[in-house]
Parts: sequence; C-alpha cells; structure tokens
Amino acid sequence: MTALYIVGGLLAVLFGFSRLRLGVRVQFGESLAVAVKIGPKSIAIIPKPERKTKKPKAKKPKQEKPAATKPQKKASRPKMGFWDIWELLKAVWQSVQRALRATGKRIRIDPLRLTVVFGGDDPCVVAEMYGAACSGMWSVMPRLEQMAQLPNPEIHLGVDFTAASIRAEGDVGIFFRVGDFFAIGASAAGPLLRWFIRFQKQQKQASGEKGKETSAVESKTA
Repeated sequence: MTALYIVGGLLAVLFGFSRLRLGVRVQFGESLAVAVKIGPKSIAIIPKPERKTKKPKAKKPKQEKPAATKPQKKASRPKMGFWDIWELLKAVWQSVQRALRATGKRIRIDPLRLTVVFGGDDPCVVAEMYGAACSGMWSVMPRLEQMAQLPNPEIHLGVDFTAASIRAEGDVGIFFRVGDFFAIGASAAGPLLRWFIRFQKQQKQASGEKGKETSAVESKTA
C-alpha cells in the first residue's frame, strides 16, 4: 500500500505541475517591458530589476598570465541567402500553425492590444505599407481566433502622412500550461527540422561543387 501511496502522490504532483500556467507579457512603445509569469508570480526581465549592492571582496594577488597563444581559426559558418531566409520564415509560420492546432485552443493570448500608425517621407509607400498590413491582419487574425483563445483583441492600424516614421505600441501576453509545452514543441519541430536538413544538404552540395571547381582549375594550371 505504501508504494501505491507514493505512486499516487507522484502522479498528483506531476498532474499539478502540468497544470501550472506559464507565460510571457511584452509591453512596447515609448519603452520596452518584458516579464515572465510562472503561476501567480511575475519576474521582470526587461528592464532588469535593481540588485542590492554587495560589499567589495578583498582583491586576490594577481597571477602571471600564461603566454598568449595564437587564436585558432574558426570554422566558417554557412551563409544564408535571401531565399534561405524566406524558406526559414515559411517554416516558422508553419511551425506556429501546427503548434497552435496541436494545443487545441489551449494557448491564451490575453491581452492583445496593438496600435500601429504608418508614416514616412513618401505617401505612396506609406499607403502601400498600410494596405499590406490591413490585408495581412485580416488574413492572420481569423486563423489565430480559430487556433487560440483571444478574449478581447484590440488591433488598430492608422496612417499619418505628416509623421516621419512608423509608430507602434502594444501589450501582448501569451500563456499556456506546462503540459501543453510538450505538444507545442513536438508539433513545431517538424517544419523547422525539415528546413534545417534541406539547408545542410544545399550547403554540402555547394561546397562539393566549389571543391570540384578548384580541383579542375588546379589540374589545368599544373
């Protein structure tokens, strides 16, 4: 019986932990504020909370530094072109869609308040940006309302031809439970993993072709 009590207690603890609500709240505009919420507790990330000044420690005697060694050359990182970034953005959007579908409207986006006023030097460009933003909002928002909980979304788009630049301010909070995190991660990993595998194959093919070209040039010069 003792073992059953222990197992039951562990299951109760795991169930309670899976029901714990986590989230992030971002407020931006004239200033930026980011806070992480764990259950009822809120932890400020930006701006960083002030820390108490500690007493200065006694300085230790300096030790002689070893002779500086020549820095080793770092391996060149694969470069991403425009189309690689475009495919990555598409994969991220697919991951977001799959993650939201997997959670079954368990993600809660509250509050969702966003105000964007478009401005700039060229009125034609400002009008084009405003039209693109409106079309994007009307195509994205219905899907978000189907796949997540949006109690009171408030999104306002405007135009100010006298403004020199775009002004944006908002307050966004995204919350979910710990148990939903595993479903989100498993669903979101697929498109990103496929993109990464394709990108690695393209980099290997490009490096192989470069190697063939250099070997051909060396054989001709020899």
